[in-house]
Amino acid sequence: MRKVEFIPGILFVVVAIVFFLEGKTSSGVVYLIGAFILLTYHLCKYFKKKKNS
Repeated sequence: MRKVEFIPGILFVVVAIVFFLEGKTSSGVVYLIGAFILLTYHLCKYFKKKKNS
């Protein structure tokens, strides 16, 4: 499992935190949802690979 695959999800979380700190809650929520979807997708791919091997 390459850690590179998780970087986009982590970046989304960082951007969401920045939006929350600036008071732009709606944008922060959108980015958090995007990060959650990305990380869930990569975790599913990871566990499928692990199960097959």
